[in-house]
Amino acid sequence: MERVSLPRHVDAPQRFLLWTVDQAIPFLLFVGFGIVLDMLMLSIIGGIAVSYYFNRYKESRSDGFIKHMFWWYGMAHTGAKVRSVVNPFMRRIFPA
Repeated sequence: MERVSLPRHVDAPQRFLLWTVDQAIPFLLFVGFGIVLDMLMLSIIGGIAVSYYFNRYKESRSDGFIKHMFWWYGMAHTGAKVRSVVNPFMRRIFPA
C-alpha cells in the first residue's frame, strides 16, 4: 500500500515551495518575463517586491476581497457549480 501525506489543516492554503500559490504567481510571472527579456536578476528583485506588497495588500483586506474585486471589474470566475452570475456592470439591482 502506498503512503499518502495528509495536510495538517483542512483549510490550509496550497503551498508552492515557501509561498502560498497567490504569493508565488506574481513572482513567477516576473521571473518568466525576466527570462524572456533577458533581465533575470532585475525581474527576481521586482518579483519579490511585487509579491511582498501584494501579500501586504491582501492581508489588510477581508477574505474573498480579491475575488470580489475581479467580479466588480468584470473578470469573474464562476467555477463549475454556478450556472450564471449577476452582471458586474449592473451597479443597481432592483427587487422584482
